[in-house]
Amino acid sequence: MGRRYMSVRFESDAYFGIIAEEAKGGLRIIEQRRIEAGSENLSENGFDRDALKRLFADANVQEYTVVMPYQEVLTGILEFPLTDRRKIENALRFELENETMESPENLVSDYRIIGHQDGKTRVVYYAASRENVRKILSELSTIAIDPAYLVGQQNLYSGLYRTVFEKNQAGSVKLFLDVSGELLTLSFVDSEGLSFGRVLRIHNLALETQVIRNFIVATIQYYRIRAQKEIAETFIVADDESQRLVYEILTRDIGLNTISRLSFKDSESREIEPGFVMLYAALNGRVELTRRQIVNFRKDEFVYKGEYDFLKKQLLKYGIAAAIVVILALSLTVYKFRMLKKYDEQLNSSLQEVTKQILGKPYDNFTTALAVIKSKTEPKNLSIPTNSAFDYFMFFSDAFPQEVDVNIRALEIGDKKIRMEGETDSFESVDRVVNSLKKNSCFKEITKGKVKKSPDGKKIDFDLSITPSC
Repeated sequence: MGRRYMSVRFESDAYFGIIAEEAKGGLRIIEQRRIEAGSENLSENGFDRDALKRLFADANVQEYTVVMPYQEVLTGILEFPLTDRRKIENALRFELENETMESPENLVSDYRIIGHQDGKTRVVYYAASRENVRKILSELSTIAIDPAYLVGQQNLYSGLYRTVFEKNQAGSVKLFLDVSGELLTLSFVDSEGLSFGRVLRIHNLALETQVIRNFIVATIQYYRIRAQKEIAETFIVADDESQRLVYEILTRDIGLNTISRLSFKDSESREIEPGFVMLYAALNGRVELTRRQIVNFRKDEFVYKGEYDFLKKQLLKYGIAAAIVVILALSLTVYKFRMLKKYDEQLNSSLQEVTKQILGKPYDNFTTALAVIKSKTEPKNLSIPTNSAFDYFMFFSDAFPQEVDVNIRALEIGDKKIRMEGETDSFESVDRVVNSLKKNSCFKEITKGKVKKSPDGKKIDFDLSITPSC
C-alpha cells in the first residue's frame, strides 16, 4: 500500500475531505467524506468539534492538507519596476500593507513571480492573518491533527496544471470555475502551474446571475490587466444544473469561448463529485508539484514539525555547515572589533577638533567635554522658539480651506516638520488644500507624499510634509 494523503476544507454547513493513496500513474481515491456541521455549540475557534472529529476519524493517513476558509486568505497581483528578488521582497512588505490594510507583522504571506517584462516584475501574493492560522492549527491540535500543508482555496487548482496543459502550450492560461456548495471559485492557472484566484459566496445560483456575472467579469478583467495574460480555455466544475447556468452566463453574457466541463482520463477520477475536485487537485499538487506552485502557510513560527525529521537525516551536512558558520562568525567578530576600535579612535580625534574650535581646548572624553559646555552655558543664551506647536496649529486651522471636505487622520507638529495624513474626494481637492496652506507665509514649503485612491476607490488618500519657515 502506498503513502496515504488526506485533504479537507470547511464550509459553514458541512466539512469535506478526500483520502487518496499513491499508486502507479498518480493517486488512487480511497474515500470522499462530507460531514454535516452545525452552527450551535461551536468551539472558541468557530468549529463544530464533533463534526471535525468525524471528518478525520479512522482516516489512516500519513499526511494532511488543510484548506483555510476562503475569506481568511487574501490574494492579488502586483507589479514592481524591479527584477531583483530581494528588492521585490522588501517592496512587497510595503505594498501588502496597502493592499490588505494589515501590518506585515500580522500576516503570513508568500508570493510567486508570474512574469517579467521591460524591467518590470509581476507577482501574485497570498496572505493570511497569523491569528487565523494560529486558531486553525490550535483547533486541529485538540484532535491530534498536525497538517503538513495549510493552503488557500484560491491556489488549489495549481495541482491540475499538468492534467490540462500540453507541452506546446507555454505561456497560456486556463480558467477553472468551480461551483461547490455556496461558493464560486475562479482560479487562473498558467502553464508553469502558478495560480491566482478569487472566491464569491452565493446562496442561489439561479437568482443571483447578475451578481455572478459581475464577479466573473471583474475578476477576469483584473487578471488580464494585472497579469497581462489572456485566457485560452475555461473548465467548469459543477453539477449538471449549475454547469448549465454557469455555461449560459459565460457564453451569453461574458462571451468566453472554448468552455468545457473538467474531466479526467482515468475512470476512477471521473467518479469524483464536484465538491471534492479541488481537494483532489490539492493532493495531486502535493504529490506531483514542487513548492514553487504550492503556497503553504505553515512557515515562520507555524513551520510543520515533520520538517525536522528531514533535518535529522541531514545532521552531518548541517553540522559541517554550522561549524563553517561559527568560524565565519568568529572571523567577522574579530574584524568588527578592529573596525570599532579604529572608528573609536576617529571619533576621539573628531571630538578633539570640535571641542578645540568651540571651547578653545581639545578634549578626547565626551563626558568631560559635555560638562564643560554645560558650565559655560547660561539660561539667557538659550534659544526659545518664536512659535509654539499651538501657534502652528492655529496657523494651520486659519489657512485650511473651509470649502474642501477632508478627513484628517493624523496631524503631527514638530519643531522642524509638520506632517498631515488624510482623505478627500478628489485630486483637485488635494491641490486646493496645498494652495490654501501656502497663503500663510509660514507654510511656503509643502511637499506632497503619496496621493492615491483609497482601497475602495471612493476617496483619495494623501499626505503632506510642511517645513515651517517662521
